[in-house]
Amino acid sequence: KHPAGQPTDAAHLPSDARRLIGQRRCCCRGLARRMFARLQEALGGKQKKRLSLGELKALNAVMEENETVEDFNQNLIVESLRSIAEIVIWGDQNDPKVFEYFLEKNMIAYFDKFLGQGAGAFINTQLLQTLMMILDNINTPTSIWFLLSKNHMNSIITHKFDFQEEEVLAYYISFMKSLSMKLTSDTLLFFHNEHLPDFPLYSEAVKFFNHKESMVRVAVRTLTLQVFKAALHNESTAEFLCRKVPEYFSNLVWVVGNRSIAMDACLRGGDGEATAASQLGQLEAHVAEHLDLFCYMSDVIMLNFKELTRHLSVQLVDSLFIPLYVHCITWSAEVDPTSGKSTKDVGAEGHEADRSIGLVVALYLTAQMLLTFDHPPVVNTVAGAILLGKADLGEQQPGDIETLSFGLRQMMIEGDRLADASAAASKAAAAAAGNAVVTEGGPAVEAASDGLAAHDQRARASSRSVSDRPDAECRKEALARLVRLLDPTENDVIALQTMVLLHAVMKNQGTYGRILTAAGLVRPEPGAVVGSYDVDLVSALLWVIEVTTRADQCARLCTLSLAIQLTQVLTLAPTDEAEEDPILLANPPCLLTPEHRSLVQQVYDFAVAQLSQLYGRYAESGRDARGQFLDVFELEVKRVKAVKVPLLMSQASVLLVPSSVERGNMDFEWRLPEGGEEVARRVMQTFFYVRRLWLKVNRQPETQLPLRKPQIPLAVRDSVDMSMVKDLIACSVVSRTGKSKQLLQVRRFMMVDSWRLSLLEAQTDKPGYGFVRFVADLNNVIACPETHNTRALSIVIRQPSPVVSRSASAAGKKQTGHQVIFSGRFVFDDHIRCVAALQYLERGRATLRKEKISELETLLGMSKQADRNPMEPALSQLQVPGKEPEGDTDSAILAEPDSPI
Repeated sequence: KHPAGQPTDAAHLPSDARRLIGQRRCCCRGLARRMFARLQEALGGKQKKRLSLGELKALNAVMEENETVEDFNQNLIVESLRSIAEIVIWGDQNDPKVFEYFLEKNMIAYFDKFLGQGAGAFINTQLLQTLMMILDNINTPTSIWFLLSKNHMNSIITHKFDFQEEEVLAYYISFMKSLSMKLTSDTLLFFHNEHLPDFPLYSEAVKFFNHKESMVRVAVRTLTLQVFKAALHNESTAEFLCRKVPEYFSNLVWVVGNRSIAMDACLRGGDGEATAASQLGQLEAHVAEHLDLFCYMSDVIMLNFKELTRHLSVQLVDSLFIPLYVHCITWSAEVDPTSGKSTKDVGAEGHEADRSIGLVVALYLTAQMLLTFDHPPVVNTVAGAILLGKADLGEQQPGDIETLSFGLRQMMIEGDRLADASAAASKAAAAAAGNAVVTEGGPAVEAASDGLAAHDQRARASSRSVSDRPDAECRKEALARLVRLLDPTENDVIALQTMVLLHAVMKNQGTYGRILTAAGLVRPEPGAVVGSYDVDLVSALLWVIEVTTRADQCARLCTLSLAIQLTQVLTLAPTDEAEEDPILLANPPCLLTPEHRSLVQQVYDFAVAQLSQLYGRYAESGRDARGQFLDVFELEVKRVKAVKVPLLMSQASVLLVPSSVERGNMDFEWRLPEGGEEVARRVMQTFFYVRRLWLKVNRQPETQLPLRKPQIPLAVRDSVDMSMVKDLIACSVVSRTGKSKQLLQVRRFMMVDSWRLSLLEAQTDKPGYGFVRFVADLNNVIACPETHNTRALSIVIRQPSPVVSRSASAAGKKQTGHQVIFSGRFVFDDHIRCVAALQYLERGRATLRKEKISELETLLGMSKQADRNPMEPALSQLQVPGKEPEGDTDSAILAEPDSPI
């Protein structure tokens, strides 16, 4: 109003004021409509359904009235966008008319229009979130087809967002990832413009392939994989990618190399225990990133996209594997055991090469690569360079990658990297001109200024220089380098990584058999003679076993386990009759020479002596010390197992010098023992590992472990003829079961023999027989009579628990020597049966423990074989249908899942 109080005519106001008034009126009408709807809902009046076509029409009217984003209507637009997404998703699944109206009114254009106004992070975030929700939840092919049409998606992809806002970047990457999931050979036409040519979804995504946020990097890899997979059957898109991916692959491989260098710097940069935690955290990040990158590049190769595979393979071999990884391994002569740095990595001026890494990281990453990739050209190029010295560049430096590019193309064209050098060189020279790989951009690859002809000419010259050297000489030098690395005297880091590398080469499906045969890394054939293996390599492995057996050495159990695995693979020869004879299959002939057999015997004797000394110290410490030793010994028998190499290589701790400091969630096998209890565990597990090798070498089955193994196997759900059992004691078992700990009482028959406590349930369909419902090792049973009820026993089933770590102790967790498996009350019909059951349990447990200790001492050679206890099993005539007396059973509890016992 005027100061005089007269109303103002809108026609006399300025144009900006009139536009503002109109916008506010539109906004007010929208808000009033919603407020009236809510008021009707509160008063119980009739209201339209929130997920309906009518509601979508109302929201469309709101969007038409608010086509310009202002401060006063931002919240209304955001709320309307959310509601539109919910209704469209619901309509795609329930009412086709809803999506038809969405397409008819071209409501997707509102998203493009709002972005064009530079609305800011608040609106942009909601727009991307809404689009992502719609893309993730719409599955109808027709709906997806129309949603991707009219080029709106490409406009949104190419919009200049403010990526300084982390939330905007996160939603943008997620939106593009959702788009990539809808890619097929048919929908590619909405993203790939053949006339420009342009592919915004791919071009914009690869800009973030090296982003600092791991979530962004992973999303880009997933997106590019989807693009490559969809373009595999689309000729025009495939041609576009073949022109663009060399630059992307070049930069990607260069980034992997930089990360490898950073990983090596991190490994050598730790100073003291104060930085151990931070160093391990950084190494874990590097290990996870390398593993993810290797898996991504392996997935690209496994797509069978011929051109992409060729480009990526050449980039990997020429710019990463050979010059950065294999170079350090094949050129190493003297190695610093602390840093793992090769002395030959130092140039003439005393400065290390700008792009070089230490031997530990080189071995680790090469082994990780061989565990991940199985593409024969890549695998055999690397394996041949390491094992046979075929990639020796002579006077060439690692930067001269053209030679290796020629060698890889030679393998891919001919399919035989190890053919005669002179014949292969002439054939590859003729084929290379038509199959040359041209890379675009990328700092990892330098363009050949003299052209492809000069490039191949230098490659052929270097190939001739390598072929002039005898293959036997190259192979001998290459294997000698690896054998020198198998020395765990100072620490086992390099030896462990070398053995993992050998294991990876042998297990890789893409490795040519001729490479393994030439390197002596094959399992002996049936009928092989004694000593038909690489003597130097096996001698080095036996040296690793000997050193790691000593408890005072700086070596881990995983190193011992892997050395024994490799020794068995290289020296145990299957026989032709092994397939028909299980005994021969379990105990194949050993090809070790008498000298090597003597070494194995000495190592085993040393392991037995170590364990005997430990047992003697326990026996002298107290009355119950032998029982404690027995509990830990039986627990370790169950815990010891062969090392799993992929799991081992996913741990960053294997790169560090062995230490007793527990870094993170490090398993006992991956670090040194700390304290008396862990030293005892280390000695026991060492004995178990070495004993397995000793038995294999002597072709003997395991008959003494586990201690006091039951002669008659018994397991849950077995059917037992109860008439053959001498004494059965009926009882009622009361226990708490399930998550709710509900009290439950069931009727059972107790059966106690010299090995276990069993509970049977009478079979209703077969009189005289009963099902086994519960089995427990008698050594773990503790029975106590109840004072208030002379007919009841309180029985607890427990087993020794692993040693509690220092971190758990520091966290305040209670350290207990046993873990309770079952606890309940056994109520008998009268006092006499209760006393009889208690006597069976107590005498049986005491006798069993005495016999186990006697067998343990016999195993260690500390006493003569003890005579069998005169107390024979009360149930010695137990018969289980279908069971053989020589069978095995689990000494731990075996309970039925749906039953408390």
